[in-house]
Amino acid sequence: MEEMIVNVKNYFIKLEQMILRIFEDQLRKHTCLKINMELFGYYYNPSTDNHDVKSFNTPFKVICNSAKTKDVIEEFATVIDNKADEFAEKDSGWILLNFIHLEININKFNPLRASSFIELPPEIVRRQAVVNIRNNDDYCFAWSIMAALHTPTGVDFVTSSYPHYSTGLNTAGINFPITLKDIKKFENQNNISINVYGLEKYYNKNSNNEEYEVIGPLHFTNAKKNIHVNLLLINDDDGNLHYCYISDLSKLISKQLSKHNGRKYLCEGCLQYFDTEQKLQYHNSYDCDHVKINLPSKELVKDRYGNVAYENKY
Repeated sequence: MEEMIVNVKNYFIKLEQMILRIFEDQLRKHTCLKINMELFGYYYNPSTDNHDVKSFNTPFKVICNSAKTKDVIEEFATVIDNKADEFAEKDSGWILLNFIHLEININKFNPLRASSFIELPPEIVRRQAVVNIRNNDDYCFAWSIMAALHTPTGVDFVTSSYPHYSTGLNTAGINFPITLKDIKKFENQNNISINVYGLEKYYNKNSNNEEYEVIGPLHFTNAKKNIHVNLLLINDDDGNLHYCYISDLSKLISKQLSKHNGRKYLCEGCLQYFDTEQKLQYHNSYDCDHVKINLPSKELVKDRYGNVAYENKY
C-alpha cells in the first residue's frame, strides 16, 4: 500500500478558517468557552497487515475573546503534532494513511461564585501587580474593590488596612459570594466600572515549567467610568474561586507581550498592546471585540478613514 504524506499542521491550516468561524459564533453567544480538540487518523501496520483508528487530543483551554482564537488553533496543532510524532517514534510500526476528522469539544465556561482566600501562584506574586486580600468571609470581591479605592493603613493584603466594605459600597440586593452576572448590578449601584480577568496554567516547553497567563476579560464593563477597577479571578484545585485586585494590569501581563522595549498601550478588552496611543484608539474604535461607547459630542463624526461620516447628515 502506497504511503500518503500527511502533515498535522497543514491539515489545521486547511481547516483554520472554518474553526475560527465556529469559535467566533460561539463567543458571540457565550462570554467564555472551554475547548479542546481531538484529531482522528487512519493507520496501517505493514508488519501485521492491520488497520486501526488512532487519535490525539489536547488539554482543555479557556478562551474569552476571538483575538486569541488563532493562537489557540496554532497551539493545539503543535500539541497534536508532537503527540503524533511521539507515537510514530516509538517504533510502533503504524503508518498514518490519512486523517478521518477533527473533533472540537466546546463547553460554556461559567465561573462559579468566588469567596474566601486562595494563595496566588508564586509566579504571579513575583510580578508585584496583584493585591490578594486575606479575607475569611464571602466578600473577597468587596474587599478587593476597597483595596482599589483606598490606600492601605498597614500591609496591603489584610482587611484591617482598609475601611469596612459596608461603609463605602452599596451591596443592597446583591448576594455574596458574587457571580460574574451580578457585577453589572454592582457597577450601576456604585458608579464604578469593573473588568475581571482570569488565570490559565500551561506547560512551557522552552522553560520546562508550568506557567500562567492572564485570560479574559471574563467580565468587561459596558462603559469605563472615572473610577475603574481591574480584578483577577483565581481558583484552586478544589474549584474554589477568589477575587484579587489588579494594581497594575500592564505589569501583570508584561510576560505575555512581545519584547517591545518602548512604552506599551494596552487594550483592556482583548489584552493586545500597541506602540502608540493613536493605534490603540483606532483599535478600540474599529477592531476590538468589545464595543466602545461614544458619548454625544458637537464635533463632526468621522469614519475610519478620517472622512466626515454619513451620520452627520441626520
